[in-house]
Amino acid sequence: LAGQTVYLKGGVSRATIKTTESFPAGGGYGNEDVFGYTVGLGARADIGSNMFYKVEGTYTDYDELSVSGADNTNKIVADTEIMSAKFSLGYKF
Repeated sequence: LAGQTVYLKGGVSRATIKTTESFPAGGGYGNEDVFGYTVGLGARADIGSNMFYKVEGTYTDYDELSVSGADNTNKIVADTEIMSAKFSLGYKF
């Protein structure tokens, strides 16, 4: 479409992983902060004189999470990634 704008997107994020599991003998896992980066690609274009659309895809990759129980016998390891797609319609006032 005429007037279409393509853009790149990037960023950093921090998330807190909160664990709620508890062991029968007591105790549990601690909470852990993980950092990640986001990259994305999008496009925006006008539809007529007062409307526009945006379409965007992003990928976020967080650090590996590794938490151990208080007794060090149980361990959780997770590698979290998020992929998202968005489509928006807008109206110009």
